[in-house]
Amino acid sequence: MPQRRQATGKATLAPVARRKNGKVYWLARGQVPERRADGSLGSRRHERGFGPDITTDRKRIAQCEAWNIEIEERFKNPRQLITFSRAYKNYLGKGHPLPLKALGILEFLGDRPCTDIDDTLMDELGRRLWPGGAAVGTLNRHLYTPVISILHMALKNKAPELQRPKGHRDVHPVVIPPESWYRTLWPHLNPNQKAFVAFLAMHGRRTSEALGRSPQDLNPQTGILDLGKTKTGVRQVALHPGSLQLIVAMPKWESRKWLFGCGPESDNSFRRDLHKACMRAGLEWYHPHSFGRHTSVTRMLQAGWSVAHVADAHGMTPEMVMRRYGHLTKKETTAALHAVGGELFQRIFNTGGNVGLAGALIDLAATEHRQETQETPRKLTG
Repeated sequence: MPQRRQATGKATLAPVARRKNGKVYWLARGQVPERRADGSLGSRRHERGFGPDITTDRKRIAQCEAWNIEIEERFKNPRQLITFSRAYKNYLGKGHPLPLKALGILEFLGDRPCTDIDDTLMDELGRRLWPGGAAVGTLNRHLYTPVISILHMALKNKAPELQRPKGHRDVHPVVIPPESWYRTLWPHLNPNQKAFVAFLAMHGRRTSEALGRSPQDLNPQTGILDLGKTKTGVRQVALHPGSLQLIVAMPKWESRKWLFGCGPESDNSFRRDLHKACMRAGLEWYHPHSFGRHTSVTRMLQAGWSVAHVADAHGMTPEMVMRRYGHLTKKETTAALHAVGGELFQRIFNTGGNVGLAGALIDLAATEHRQETQETPRKLTG
């Protein structure tokens, strides 16, 4: 059969008949753009099979024309050749942290061109990574943020504009468990869970930061735990002696792959086991962010530490603290303002002396303020 050839622009494809084992195979040959190792754009010979649905010359020629248009677009926009896996390697090569769901994201998006990633794919990927559903904040932090960063690094202003989950920036009320909750739960936890709960509550770290640690990250002599690179830079935590004691008390912790026995990909199962411990104790379930990070930040703010100290201790920025825990900082600010203003009222404005309940309250506020300034904590741990 004579060869038919269709050519448009720089790339050409031609239908070719090949015979093998008595059967005729139709192929499309052409030059496909390819980026060389030195960064220049070249081309290579490429063949595509038409498939069983292309049965006539007319259909084969039409398919070749469609392929020609596709290849011409690739010549016009070479960035379209970059797959997500290639962009992901470049992203890690620049020193960015490893995403929590890196394996699942790479498995699903790895072979796709970066320009083909859209909201439909992201929605499907989110359901695969969290079959039971996930909070919008979790989806945004562990899926959309790393994928958007990778795409923007690879494609700059030509990156797809992905829509983050609705409500991911909403500020929800901070809920923390009472101290009795910890005391009642404690006997129902195994050594790994005790070390985990105490570490989160005493140092205010995230679940992913804790479960992502290996035994090599801990120096038991100095009590320093290396958290690697976080959102605010490389972090090293000086463990409280009590927290360190619970960690080294975990059986065979030095020979494990992960410090707390479960890795970052096992966060759901780890939370499920903690949930079962709460059920055994007859307690209400609190999310690790509540009994860990929220509890630590709240207690520090209520103890009178400044926003700057709280932010540094928890690997946050002052803006993050104010946005999430602003109601607590305002409460402490108001108490301090009333204490100082009460002293001024007592010395200058209240010429008749402190009489009745109002005077007693002013005296009490002033006394508490003086005691707090005299009993400032000596050291910030964690």
